[in-house]
Amino acid sequence: MKRNLPFLRNTMNITGYKRSALEVARGRIVLMSAFFALFYMLIAARLVDLSLIQGQFAEGVTEVAEDQESAPGAEPKIRADIIDRNGVL
Repeated sequence: MKRNLPFLRNTMNITGYKRSALEVARGRIVLMSAFFALFYMLIAARLVDLSLIQGQFAEGVTEVAEDQESAPGAEPKIRADIIDRNGVL
C-alpha cells in the first residue's frame, strides 16, 4: 500500500550535461553560503572581542584619564560658549 504524503515531491532524474551543470551550480551556492557564514562569524567574533575583551581593559584606561584631569594643581579647563554663525547663544 503506497501512501501519498503531501510534503513529498515528485522527483525527476536528470542525466548528462544538464546534471553536471546543476551539480556545479549547487556546489558554487554551497561554497558561497559557507563564505558568507564564515564572514558573519568573523564579524561576530570581532564584536565580542571589542566589547567584552578589550572593553574590560579600557575601563582601567578611563580611570587613569580621570585621575590625570583631576590632578592637584591643574588648572580647570574652560570651554568656549556654543554659538551660531551670527554669534547668538
